[in-house]
Amino acid sequence: LDQTGNMNFDCKVVPITQLLINLLNNAHDAIEALPEKWIKVHVVDDKEFIRFEVSDSGPGIPLEVQDRLFEPFFTTKPVGECTGLGLSIVTNIVYSHGGEVFIDNMKPNTCFVVRIPKTQNGDAKKTAA
Repeated sequence: LDQTGNMNFDCKVVPITQLLINLLNNAHDAIEALPEKWIKVHVVDDKEFIRFEVSDSGPGIPLEVQDRLFEPFFTTKPVGECTGLGLSIVTNIVYSHGGEVFIDNMKPNTCFVVRIPKTQNGDAKKTAA
């Protein structure tokens, strides 16, 4: 944390924003029909990494679906409602930053976790939005 309390880390600002928007859109879609609706974003300064956790009131994602969830064009939504590219884009952005993305199955609800190194190697330096 810097002196103003903000987290500082090297990143490509626009792609990180897109990553979070994609995760939030998926969470929104997942809880739309549920009686209890909530979405939480938790950001943690984890020593050498920044960890983003996007969780929602959904009951979790079946393991057999999780195996394919990050594949391009894979979707669990009805035909015509999406492209199936959101999580594939998230994966590409995370990997371009040298990070990882996964589902935390230890949580009682659906929770996507993104870990990105705070220091990038060269080309992932912070850019203007």
